[in-house]
Amino acid sequence: MAFRFNFSNPDSDNEDEQLDTGIQAISLKTESEVEHVESDRMQAAKFDIEAMKLPDTLQADRVTMSSIAYTMYKRTLADVKFQIARQDDLEAEQTPMIEMAGNTDLIKGIYEGGFKTWECSIDLVEFMHTKMDDSSLTNKKVLELGCGSALPGIYLLMRHESNQVDFQDYNEQVLQYITIPNIILNTVVAPSEASAEDEEPGIEHNGLPQDNANILDHDGQDDEDEDEDEPHADEEEMDSADAELEISETQAPDILSKLSQRSQCYFGEWQSLTNAMNLSDNLNKYDMIVTSETVYSEESIPGLVKVLQNTLKKPDGVAYVAGKTVYFGVGGGILPFCACVDATKDKENHKLKYQSVFETSGKNTVKREILKITWDI
Repeated sequence: MAFRFNFSNPDSDNEDEQLDTGIQAISLKTESEVEHVESDRMQAAKFDIEAMKLPDTLQADRVTMSSIAYTMYKRTLADVKFQIARQDDLEAEQTPMIEMAGNTDLIKGIYEGGFKTWECSIDLVEFMHTKMDDSSLTNKKVLELGCGSALPGIYLLMRHESNQVDFQDYNEQVLQYITIPNIILNTVVAPSEASAEDEEPGIEHNGLPQDNANILDHDGQDDEDEDEDEPHADEEEMDSADAELEISETQAPDILSKLSQRSQCYFGEWQSLTNAMNLSDNLNKYDMIVTSETVYSEESIPGLVKVLQNTLKKPDGVAYVAGKTVYFGVGGGILPFCACVDATKDKENHKLKYQSVFETSGKNTVKREILKITWDI
Protein backbone atom coordinates (compact mmCIF):
# COMPACT_ATOMS: atom_id res chain seq x y z
CA MET A 1 0.00 0.00 0.00
CA ALA A 2 1.29 3.47 -0.84
CA PHE A 3 0.89 6.36 1.59
CA ARG A 4 0.84 10.07 0.93
CA PHE A 5 1.63 12.36 3.87
CA ASN A 6 0.33 15.69 2.59
CA PHE A 7 2.94 17.92 4.18
CA SER A 8 3.32 20.29 1.25
CA ASN A 9 2.90 24.04 1.38
CA PRO A 10 -0.33 24.70 -0.54
CA ASP A 11 1.03 28.07 -1.70
CA SER A 12 4.05 26.56 -3.42
CA ASP A 13 4.18 24.52 -6.61
CA ASN A 14 7.92 23.86 -6.34
CA GLU A 15 8.74 20.59 -4.58
CA ASP A 16 12.25 21.84 -3.80
CA GLU A 17 10.85 24.76 -1.78
CA GLN A 18 8.76 22.53 0.41
CA LEU A 19 9.82 21.25 3.81
CA ASP A 20 7.50 18.58 5.10
CA THR A 21 6.23 19.80 8.43
CA GLY A 22 3.23 17.87 9.65
CA ILE A 23 0.53 15.38 8.85
CA GLN A 24 -2.73 16.97 7.77
CA ALA A 25 -4.10 14.12 5.66
CA ILE A 26 -3.19 10.76 4.22
CA SER A 27 -4.27 9.42 0.85
CA LEU A 28 -4.04 5.69 0.32
CA LYS A 29 -3.43 3.67 -2.82
CA THR A 30 -3.96 -0.02 -3.21
CA GLU A 31 -1.12 -2.25 -4.37
CA SER A 32 -2.92 -2.75 -7.68
CA GLU A 33 -2.40 0.95 -8.39
CA VAL A 34 1.38 0.64 -8.03
CA GLU A 35 3.28 -1.08 -10.83
CA HIS A 36 5.98 -3.65 -10.10
CA VAL A 37 5.22 -3.98 -6.40
CA GLU A 38 7.67 -6.43 -4.85
CA SER A 39 6.57 -8.82 -2.16
CA ASP A 40 10.02 -9.16 -0.60
CA ARG A 41 11.99 -6.26 0.80
CA MET A 42 15.43 -5.52 -0.61
CA GLN A 43 18.31 -7.26 1.16
CA ALA A 44 20.95 -4.97 2.63
CA ALA A 45 24.22 -4.43 0.77
CA LYS A 46 27.12 -2.00 0.73
CA PHE A 47 26.95 0.77 -1.88
CA ASP A 48 30.12 1.16 -3.96
CA ILE A 49 30.78 4.87 -3.60
CA GLU A 50 33.91 5.04 -5.73
CA ALA A 51 32.27 3.19 -8.64
CA MET A 52 29.35 5.62 -9.01
CA LYS A 53 29.23 8.22 -11.76
CA LEU A 54 28.82 11.82 -10.68
CA PRO A 55 26.98 14.36 -12.85
CA ASP A 56 28.99 17.23 -14.26
CA THR A 57 26.89 19.70 -12.25
CA LEU A 58 25.13 19.61 -8.88
CA GLN A 59 22.52 22.23 -8.05
CA ALA A 60 21.43 22.80 -4.48
CA ASP A 61 19.24 24.92 -2.23
CA ARG A 62 20.21 26.27 1.15
CA VAL A 63 18.68 24.68 4.25
CA THR A 64 18.06 27.48 6.71
CA MET A 65 18.12 26.74 10.42
CA SER A 66 17.68 29.55 12.90
CA SER A 67 20.18 28.20 15.43
CA ILE A 68 23.02 27.51 12.97
CA ALA A 69 25.00 30.40 11.52
CA TYR A 70 26.56 28.57 8.58
CA THR A 71 24.77 27.15 5.58
CA MET A 72 23.88 23.56 4.78
CA TYR A 73 22.87 22.51 1.29
CA LYS A 74 20.55 19.90 -0.17
CA ARG A 75 20.42 18.90 -3.81
CA THR A 76 17.31 20.04 -5.65
CA LEU A 77 14.84 17.47 -6.92
CA ALA A 78 14.77 19.31 -10.25
CA ASP A 79 18.50 18.66 -10.61
CA VAL A 80 17.98 14.95 -9.92
CA LYS A 81 15.28 14.80 -12.60
CA PHE A 82 17.58 16.62 -15.02
CA GLN A 83 20.40 14.14 -14.41
CA ILE A 84 18.11 11.15 -14.91
CA ALA A 85 16.67 12.64 -18.12
CA ARG A 86 20.18 12.97 -19.58
CA GLN A 87 21.35 9.45 -18.74
CA ASP A 88 21.58 6.89 -21.51
CA ASP A 89 22.03 3.88 -19.24
CA LEU A 90 19.02 4.24 -16.94
CA GLU A 91 17.98 1.20 -14.99
CA ALA A 92 14.32 0.35 -15.40
CA GLU A 93 13.32 1.37 -11.88
CA GLN A 94 15.06 4.77 -11.76
CA THR A 95 12.55 6.88 -13.68
CA PRO A 96 9.52 5.51 -11.75
CA MET A 97 11.46 6.07 -8.50
CA ILE A 98 11.94 9.78 -9.07
CA GLU A 99 8.33 10.13 -10.25
CA MET A 100 7.19 8.53 -6.99
CA ALA A 101 8.92 11.28 -5.04
CA GLY A 102 6.46 13.81 -6.43
CA ASN A 103 3.37 11.66 -6.06
CA THR A 104 3.72 9.72 -2.82
CA ASP A 105 5.67 9.82 0.43
CA LEU A 106 6.20 6.08 0.69
CA ILE A 107 5.36 2.84 -1.04
CA LYS A 108 5.87 -0.13 1.19
CA GLY A 109 8.85 -2.21 0.16
CA ILE A 110 9.72 0.07 -2.79
CA TYR A 111 10.15 3.72 -1.85
CA GLU A 112 10.63 4.98 1.71
CA GLY A 113 10.48 8.77 1.26
CA GLY A 114 14.22 9.40 0.90
CA PHE A 115 13.92 12.12 -1.75
CA LYS A 116 12.26 14.49 0.74
CA THR A 117 13.75 16.48 3.60
CA TRP A 118 11.63 15.79 6.68
CA GLU A 119 11.09 18.28 9.49
CA CYS A 120 12.31 16.02 12.28
CA SER A 121 15.73 15.81 10.63
CA ILE A 122 15.99 19.59 11.04
CA ASP A 123 14.96 19.22 14.70
CA LEU A 124 17.75 16.71 15.21
CA VAL A 125 20.44 18.91 13.63
CA GLU A 126 19.38 21.92 15.69
CA PHE A 127 19.25 19.82 18.87
CA MET A 128 22.79 18.52 18.36
CA HIS A 129 24.07 21.99 17.58
CA THR A 130 22.48 23.77 20.54
CA LYS A 131 22.19 21.11 23.25
CA MET A 132 25.20 18.79 22.88
CA ASP A 133 28.79 19.65 23.74
CA ASP A 134 31.89 18.89 21.68
CA SER A 135 32.89 15.87 23.73
CA SER A 136 29.61 14.18 22.76
CA LEU A 137 30.07 14.90 19.07
CA THR A 138 33.75 14.35 18.30
CA ASN A 139 35.84 11.28 17.56
CA LYS A 140 32.71 9.19 17.02
CA LYS A 141 31.81 6.34 14.72
CA VAL A 142 28.28 7.25 13.66
CA LEU A 143 25.49 5.60 11.68
CA GLU A 144 22.50 7.43 10.23
CA LEU A 145 19.60 5.07 9.60
CA GLY A 146 16.99 5.91 6.94
CA CYS A 147 19.19 8.83 5.95
CA GLY A 148 17.54 10.30 2.82
CA SER A 149 18.84 13.89 2.63
CA ALA A 150 21.17 12.90 5.49
CA LEU A 151 21.35 16.29 7.18
CA PRO A 152 21.99 14.94 10.73
CA GLY A 153 24.83 12.69 9.57
CA ILE A 154 26.29 15.43 7.37
CA TYR A 155 26.17 17.84 10.30
CA LEU A 156 28.27 15.39 12.32
CA LEU A 157 30.81 15.15 9.49
CA MET A 158 30.96 18.95 9.47
CA ARG A 159 31.13 19.19 13.25
CA HIS A 160 34.56 17.57 13.55
CA GLU A 161 36.97 15.92 11.13
CA SER A 162 37.58 13.08 13.59
CA ASN A 163 34.05 11.73 13.08
CA GLN A 164 33.37 8.79 10.77
CA VAL A 165 29.75 8.74 9.62
CA ASP A 166 28.11 5.90 7.68
CA PHE A 167 24.73 6.23 5.97
CA GLN A 168 21.89 3.79 5.31
CA ASP A 169 18.75 4.21 3.23
CA TYR A 170 16.37 1.60 1.92
CA ASN A 171 16.72 2.82 -1.66
CA GLU A 172 20.01 2.63 -3.53
CA GLN A 173 18.83 5.44 -5.83
CA VAL A 174 18.38 7.78 -2.84
CA LEU A 175 22.03 7.24 -1.91
CA GLN A 176 23.18 7.84 -5.48
CA TYR A 177 21.08 10.90 -6.29
CA ILE A 178 20.52 12.60 -2.92
CA THR A 179 22.66 11.37 0.00
CA ILE A 180 26.09 11.27 -1.64
CA PRO A 181 25.63 14.55 -3.56
CA ASN A 182 24.57 16.21 -0.31
CA ILE A 183 27.66 14.89 1.47
CA ILE A 184 29.83 16.26 -1.33
CA LEU A 185 28.18 19.68 -1.32
CA ASN A 186 28.55 20.11 2.45
CA THR A 187 31.81 18.41 3.38
CA VAL A 188 34.01 17.73 0.36
CA VAL A 189 33.67 20.54 -2.19
CA ALA A 190 32.11 23.98 -1.72
CA PRO A 191 29.44 24.99 -4.26
CA SER A 192 29.31 28.46 -5.75
CA GLU A 193 26.45 30.66 -4.57
CA ALA A 194 25.06 33.10 -7.10
CA SER A 195 23.98 35.45 -4.28
CA ALA A 196 27.15 35.19 -2.18
CA GLU A 197 29.76 37.34 -3.90
CA ASP A 198 31.87 37.47 -0.77
CA GLU A 199 32.38 33.68 -0.48
CA GLU A 200 35.72 32.59 -1.91
CA PRO A 201 35.70 29.07 -3.36
CA GLY A 202 38.22 26.60 -2.05
CA ILE A 203 38.71 28.09 1.45
CA GLU A 204 36.69 27.93 4.64
CA HIS A 205 33.14 26.73 3.89
CA ASN A 206 30.60 25.93 6.58
CA GLY A 207 33.41 25.94 9.12
CA LEU A 208 35.51 23.37 7.26
CA PRO A 209 38.48 23.72 4.89
CA GLN A 210 37.46 22.77 1.36
CA ASP A 211 39.40 21.47 -1.64
CA ASN A 212 37.20 23.01 -4.29
CA ALA A 213 36.50 21.56 -7.70
CA ASN A 214 36.28 23.63 -10.88
CA ILE A 215 33.34 25.79 -9.82
CA LEU A 216 31.16 27.79 -12.18
CA ASP A 217 31.19 31.57 -12.14
CA HIS A 218 28.81 33.15 -9.63
CA ASP A 219 26.18 33.67 -12.33
CA GLY A 220 25.88 29.87 -12.50
CA GLN A 221 26.68 29.73 -16.27
CA ASP A 222 29.58 28.54 -18.37
CA ASP A 223 29.18 30.30 -21.73
CA GLU A 224 32.13 28.54 -23.33
CA ASP A 225 30.63 25.08 -22.83
CA GLU A 226 27.00 26.07 -23.38
CA ASP A 227 25.30 24.35 -26.28
CA GLU A 228 22.49 26.65 -27.38
CA ASP A 229 20.89 23.93 -29.51
CA GLU A 230 20.59 21.44 -26.64
CA PRO A 231 17.16 21.32 -24.97
CA HIS A 232 17.17 21.92 -21.21
CA ALA A 233 14.66 19.99 -19.11
CA ASP A 234 13.31 21.83 -16.09
CA GLU A 235 15.39 24.87 -17.10
CA GLU A 236 13.44 27.39 -15.05
CA GLU A 237 13.59 25.21 -11.93
CA MET A 238 17.30 24.59 -12.46
CA ASP A 239 18.03 28.32 -12.73
CA SER A 240 16.29 28.97 -9.39
CA ALA A 241 18.78 26.93 -7.34
CA ASP A 242 20.73 28.74 -4.62
CA ALA A 243 24.11 27.18 -5.40
CA GLU A 244 25.87 25.19 -8.07
CA LEU A 245 28.94 22.97 -8.25
CA GLU A 246 30.68 21.93 -11.45
CA ILE A 247 32.59 18.63 -11.36
CA SER A 248 34.92 17.63 -14.17
CA GLU A 249 35.33 14.01 -15.20
CA THR A 250 38.91 13.99 -13.93
CA GLN A 251 37.98 15.44 -10.54
CA ALA A 252 35.13 13.03 -9.78
CA PRO A 253 37.31 10.05 -8.69
CA ASP A 254 39.23 12.21 -6.21
CA ILE A 255 36.00 13.62 -4.77
CA LEU A 256 34.51 10.16 -4.25
CA SER A 257 37.76 8.82 -2.82
CA LYS A 258 37.88 11.65 -0.29
CA LEU A 259 34.26 11.06 0.67
CA SER A 260 34.81 7.33 1.18
CA GLN A 261 37.66 7.97 3.60
CA ARG A 262 35.13 9.08 6.23
CA SER A 263 31.87 7.47 5.12
CA GLN A 264 30.41 4.22 3.84
CA CYS A 265 26.89 3.79 2.51
CA TYR A 266 24.45 0.89 2.71
CA PHE A 267 21.05 0.22 1.16
CA GLY A 268 18.30 -2.33 1.75
CA GLU A 269 16.21 -3.43 4.69
CA TRP A 270 17.29 -3.37 8.32
CA GLN A 271 16.95 -7.06 9.12
CA SER A 272 20.01 -8.01 7.04
CA LEU A 273 21.96 -4.78 7.60
CA THR A 274 24.31 -6.05 10.31
CA ASN A 275 25.42 -8.92 8.06
CA ALA A 276 26.26 -6.45 5.27
CA MET A 277 28.23 -4.34 7.76
CA ASN A 278 30.14 -7.23 9.36
CA LEU A 279 29.46 -6.04 12.91
CA SER A 280 29.88 -9.30 14.80
CA ASP A 281 32.47 -7.71 17.11
CA ASN A 282 31.14 -5.14 19.58
CA LEU A 283 34.27 -3.02 19.02
CA ASN A 284 33.24 -2.50 15.40
CA LYS A 285 29.78 -1.22 16.31
CA TYR A 286 28.72 2.41 16.43
CA ASP A 287 29.31 4.93 19.20
CA MET A 288 26.35 6.96 18.01
CA ILE A 289 23.29 6.35 15.82
CA VAL A 290 20.95 9.04 14.53
CA THR A 291 17.64 8.58 12.74
CA SER A 292 14.64 10.76 11.96
CA GLU A 293 11.10 10.06 10.74
CA THR A 294 11.73 6.29 10.75
CA VAL A 295 9.02 5.44 13.30
CA TYR A 296 6.12 6.32 10.96
CA SER A 297 4.92 2.73 10.54
CA GLU A 298 4.00 0.43 13.40
CA GLU A 299 4.99 -2.50 11.20
CA SER A 300 8.55 -1.21 10.73
CA ILE A 301 9.22 -0.26 14.37
CA PRO A 302 10.34 -3.75 15.56
CA GLY A 303 12.93 -3.80 12.77
CA LEU A 304 14.22 -0.39 13.83
CA VAL A 305 14.55 -1.48 17.46
CA LYS A 306 16.38 -4.65 16.40
CA VAL A 307 18.84 -2.80 14.19
CA LEU A 308 19.56 -0.37 17.02
CA GLN A 309 20.30 -3.31 19.31
CA ASN A 310 22.49 -4.97 16.70
CA THR A 311 24.56 -1.93 15.69
CA LEU A 312 24.87 0.20 18.87
CA LYS A 313 28.07 -0.39 20.82
CA LYS A 314 27.81 -1.65 24.41
CA PRO A 315 27.72 -0.34 27.05
CA ASP A 316 28.17 3.35 26.21
CA GLY A 317 26.68 3.74 22.72
CA VAL A 318 23.94 6.34 22.33
CA ALA A 319 21.25 6.82 19.70
CA TYR A 320 18.93 9.72 18.93
CA VAL A 321 15.53 9.01 17.41
CA ALA A 322 13.53 11.98 16.09
CA GLY A 323 9.91 11.59 15.08
CA LYS A 324 6.33 12.62 15.60
CA THR A 325 4.42 11.43 18.62
CA VAL A 326 1.88 9.80 16.33
CA TYR A 327 1.50 9.28 12.59
CA PHE A 328 -2.22 9.18 11.96
CA GLY A 329 -3.41 6.41 9.68
CA VAL A 330 -0.28 4.25 9.72
CA GLY A 331 -0.08 3.43 13.43
CA GLY A 332 3.48 4.54 14.01
CA GLY A 333 5.03 7.22 16.19
CA ILE A 334 7.19 7.79 19.24
CA LEU A 335 4.66 6.16 21.58
CA PRO A 336 4.54 2.75 19.85
CA PHE A 337 8.32 2.92 19.39
CA CYS A 338 8.77 3.31 23.16
CA ALA A 339 6.44 0.39 23.79
CA CYS A 340 8.51 -1.78 21.46
CA VAL A 341 11.77 -0.75 23.14
CA ASP A 342 10.31 -1.72 26.51
CA ALA A 343 9.29 -5.15 25.20
CA THR A 344 12.39 -6.12 23.19
CA LYS A 345 15.58 -7.83 24.40
CA ASP A 346 18.62 -8.71 22.33
CA LYS A 347 20.35 -12.10 22.13
CA GLU A 348 22.24 -11.36 25.35
CA ASN A 349 19.00 -10.54 27.15
CA HIS A 350 19.84 -6.82 27.25
CA LYS A 351 17.37 -4.02 26.64
CA LEU A 352 17.57 -0.44 25.51
CA LYS A 353 16.09 2.45 27.44
CA TYR A 354 14.89 5.86 26.31
CA GLN A 355 14.71 9.41 27.59
CA SER A 356 12.84 12.30 25.99
CA VAL A 357 15.30 15.16 25.40
CA PHE A 358 13.25 17.41 23.12
CA GLU A 359 9.63 18.00 22.21
CA THR A 360 7.54 20.68 20.56
CA SER A 361 4.40 22.05 22.13
CA GLY A 362 2.12 20.23 19.71
CA LYS A 363 -0.10 23.30 19.51
CA ASN A 364 -1.87 23.47 16.14
CA THR A 365 0.34 20.69 14.77
CA VAL A 366 1.45 17.15 15.52
CA LYS A 367 3.95 17.07 18.38
CA ARG A 368 7.54 16.19 17.46
CA GLU A 369 10.04 14.58 19.83
CA ILE A 370 13.64 13.43 20.11
CA LEU A 371 14.51 10.40 22.24
CA LYS A 372 17.95 9.58 23.61
CA ILE A 373 18.48 5.79 23.49
CA THR A 374 21.07 4.03 25.65
CA TRP A 375 21.74 0.51 26.93
CA ASP A 376 20.01 -0.55 30.14
CA ILE A 377 22.87 -2.69 31.44
